[in-house]
Amino acid sequence: SHQALPSAHLLCQPAAPLNHKANTTDTSTTPLTATTPSADVTAPTPSLVDYKGRPGVLRRDLRPSIKANRAGTRGFRAPEVLLKVVDQTPAIDIWSVGVIMLSILTHRFPFFNSADDQEALLEMGVLFGKSALTRVASLHDRSFFTNVPTVRENAIPFERLVKVYNEQGLTNTSPEMFDLLRRCLALNPAERITASEALVHPFLCTDSGSELTTG
Repeated sequence: SHQALPSAHLLCQPAAPLNHKANTTDTSTTPLTATTPSADVTAPTPSLVDYKGRPGVLRRDLRPSIKANRAGTRGFRAPEVLLKVVDQTPAIDIWSVGVIMLSILTHRFPFFNSADDQEALLEMGVLFGKSALTRVASLHDRSFFTNVPTVRENAIPFERLVKVYNEQGLTNTSPEMFDLLRRCLALNPAERITASEALVHPFLCTDSGSELTTG
């Protein structure tokens, strides 16, 4: 049987007023075969990071620590939050919307299940690739370094990820759906879709976007 999930519009509507506020806000895989897909969205989920018995080498960093807002629920924090960027914007809320959408599409909750910020960045590296995460870190004058073997250079396509984790499939997959997902989960907050833009995105303005329906 098919399970109809809440309208995708509801994910973006609460965030829309944030676009009219100030520019800052105080709020807040390993290879895909390495973890077992689960059809139960409420089932406990292991971390995406698999050290393969080799935890890597910790690089000693003598620079002083940076203090920045870290508000937000574990697993839903945007890259700029984990990188301790001081000037955070409402884009952090759009990232959270993207994570919710990803959990719905993959039947995996929580999708990111790290114990701390460092491992959370590694989880992002598994999905988005080491190269992309290194680039976005440099945009914020930060550095990202890892020699964990399963954090690869390139990203895993969302289409492939959803197909592997959601064995029962989706009834309304579309290029527009994955485009919205990619734009919500843009690593660079300046490139992330805004709530107002999301509400007029083609996926949410068609019948196919009125509900996310999973098998």
